[in-house]
Amino acid sequence: MTENNSYYEAFFQKNAAYYLRMLEKQNNGQMFTFNVYAFIFGLLWFLYRKVYTGALWVLALLFAISLIEVSIQEFISDGATSYIISWCLSIGTWTATGFFANALYLKKARRVVDKVILSEADSEQSIEILKKKGGTSYLFLIIILLACAAFFIYNNQQ
Repeated sequence: MTENNSYYEAFFQKNAAYYLRMLEKQNNGQMFTFNVYAFIFGLLWFLYRKVYTGALWVLALLFAISLIEVSIQEFISDGATSYIISWCLSIGTWTATGFFANALYLKKARRVVDKVILSEADSEQSIEILKKKGGTSYLFLIIILLACAAFFIYNNQQ
């Protein structure tokens, strides 16, 4: 992998050293490592890191959890118990997100880097392609924040 480090560094951009360490751990058999930022920011972390399939998985998981919470609330009349179960499900979701985030991100990195290497582009071209495909993006974060702001403004006017 050391011969491809420059490709991975171009893909990872910010925090390349961290993700290269995680890649090395994965190469040594440790598939899942904990990402505290993915734990805290969840869906937003996936969008920021351009891991859109991971974002869809998190969204599907959140939807499933909300259906489970609604079902539980129908069967449990005690609000405190329902609240505790809801928090446990949320913490479980956050924890799973924290553990799966790096694995999904590194899987994407490997796929993109391998594809670029196979394209037989020269080294400089490959680096530029990887910088565009990897890195981070604020676009979806801005869209989500604007949508949330519009939602709150709309709800407060009624």
